[in-house]
Amino acid sequence: MSITINHQTNDISSTSGSLTIDGAAIGGGGGALEFISKTTISSSITSVELTGLTSHTNYLVVFNIGMGTGARFMLQLSEDNGLTYKTNGCFYTYQKAAVSSVTVGEVSNAGTSMYLDGSGSVSQSVNGTALLMRCNQTTDFSALFDFSQNLNDSKRYINKTVVGVTSQSTKIDAIKLHTTYGNFEDGAVLLYGLKES
Repeated sequence: MSITINHQTNDISSTSGSLTIDGAAIGGGGGALEFISKTTISSSITSVELTGLTSHTNYLVVFNIGMGTGARFMLQLSEDNGLTYKTNGCFYTYQKAAVSSVTVGEVSNAGTSMYLDGSGSVSQSVNGTALLMRCNQTTDFSALFDFSQNLNDSKRYINKTVVGVTSQSTKIDAIKLHTTYGNFEDGAVLLYGLKES
């Protein structure tokens, strides 16, 4: 007997006998990520909101965003699906590695937003991921951002890692990526849920 696996459908069958296992029986080929949404940025905007974060404990955000001159990349958290955003209780640390320097910093009670980075007087693109952890818990939400920046004035590249936590009183069910002093000009933001089984 020989066994054939169809890698497109995950069907498993044999050339003789009665062995047949369909894709649904072994999980339908699904991986650890479940695609939820894609937000395409095709004109100047100041924010992208990801709401309804209730189906998973952890989420992965993948972003590739072009930002205008002077834009600052920020994160806000919501406990009421984006009706309002937290104004205190956010804490974060960061490490930024450029060609000739490494900067480490810590901010306590960041206020309305976690400041991820800004371009100063030049336009830039930011590309990376954000892992949002324990969204459906009432304590210990945390976010891990890891991204690179391309500063368009002289093709400088910067890597930055930001870890943020908050003292939420209920579940975090929405986030807002937004700018101050500038706009998101183009790109995309993809949202995935992390499966637990």
